[in-house]
Amino acid sequence: MRGRWPKNRGVTDWFPELKKVVASAPAFRMLGQMQQVLIFMTDYSSPRFKTSAVAEAAGVSHATLRSYFKRGQWRVIGKKAEGEGLPNLFSLRDALVFAVAARLIEATSASPEEAFHCAVHDFAHVGTSDRQPARMFNLHERGETLLIYDPDKKRGRIKASDDVVSLSDIIRANGNPSSAPTIVVLNPVAARVFRLLGIAGAPWDVGLPKDDESGEFIAE
Repeated sequence: MRGRWPKNRGVTDWFPELKKVVASAPAFRMLGQMQQVLIFMTDYSSPRFKTSAVAEAAGVSHATLRSYFKRGQWRVIGKKAEGEGLPNLFSLRDALVFAVAARLIEATSASPEEAFHCAVHDFAHVGTSDRQPARMFNLHERGETLLIYDPDKKRGRIKASDDVVSLSDIIRANGNPSSAPTIVVLNPVAARVFRLLGIAGAPWDVGLPKDDESGEFIAE
């Protein structure tokens, strides 16, 4: 093996004692803690992303996003342009709403209006003690973040995958069964938004703070 390291193997795979040292080293533990701090401090509220960047992160074309706005199917949330020729600016939360709505349109029979309404009211404006609005559950503690969409009611429910223990947890909401519920896993949707907007870390690593909720991002 001189001059060549085996494929898909790291240094610590060949030296178990070194692996133990690396795993327990304060510096490596600190790196993990720093990543959690970065996620904890992520700003979800400040409008700073242009329409083109948000459209790409949401998985729709710039023209499609503008068309949704023009037709009134989606509302221009965030900070509207202050003058002719200036861009609208959107927050990370806004981008996540667009991305969730776009994924609902792809995965279900929801219209653009229905998908947007669900993304706003059932994801971005609703949280629990362990999931803030517009955010993921801690993946390591609760599993994947699921949006269970009910086409009969045109609404969705956010659940952690670890909480789904039977089929009944999916098809029934408040005791009433849904005829054809659809499950959308939100983790890859949020990961794409983070990656394409240049947000550090993964959106599901830690429980996120309450102190940046300075106001709702869309007027009722």
